[in-house]
Amino acid sequence: MVLPPLPRLQMELRSAHRMGRQQLVKRSMPMSYVAYVHEAALRVPSAVAA
Repeated sequence: MVLPPLPRLQMELRSAHRMGRQQLVKRSMPMSYVAYVHEAALRVPSAVAA
């Protein structure tokens, strides 16, 4: 699947947002994070690149 390229501004905004999220977990008092994964999601077969 090939997606069309994003405009430069959109790429910069997404990048800045991701970097901001990283700072939440990399700071001296990181934010706690809990994730729940449903067992069915673990059993779904994934595609393997040939």
